[in-house]
Amino acid sequence: HMGEPIEVEISYSTRTEKKYYGSFTAPRPDLIGATPHVTPMDGVFDLRELRRDRAMAGSFIGGVGYVGPQPSTQQFNLCDWYRFQKPGHYSLVITSTEVSRVKSAEEGGELEHLTLESNPLDFEILPADPAWDAEQINEIERELKTATNSGERGQALRRLALLDPPASVRLLVKVYLANNDGGEGWILDSALRESFHADTII
Repeated sequence: HMGEPIEVEISYSTRTEKKYYGSFTAPRPDLIGATPHVTPMDGVFDLRELRRDRAMAGSFIGGVGYVGPQPSTQQFNLCDWYRFQKPGHYSLVITSTEVSRVKSAEEGGELEHLTLESNPLDFEILPADPAWDAEQINEIERELKTATNSGERGQALRRLALLDPPASVRLLVKVYLANNDGGEGWILDSALRESFHADTII
């Protein structure tokens, strides 16, 4: 559905021991490393256009080491990069600069930086479904009322921000105006800045 999280997993592995070295960071829109590319872009909005002058909050999670037969995996939500505004068939390819080839001693023993490209992942975005939107909003509103800690509330607010029909935006504004938790401020601020319903917010 439009506004539903699209969880993607990247996996690196090789049958050749100690030939490739990885420096991995959890994929984020404000970092280079692993970058998702969606086609076609008609009906897709690149959220990074709204964030060029703003720093992203959060910690950096990653690691370094040889790539081997045991897959090294990372997960991310494609909706952190793109907002899908039209139904249709889309294809996703990820490019990564996080792996280097270890040159032999005869080559000098240095690292040769590589640009890898994933296999394509095809998926369908369904037409807007007001009934599904309403169900999600009601569920999120219940979660906000019953959340026992800031982590649970933050997760619910991030889901709410992805939906973006007018009804979800009205709920975001309601939470924003009642917010007395500074830790939620950046989530609410980003959600409202990236909404396509400025008239509803006003």
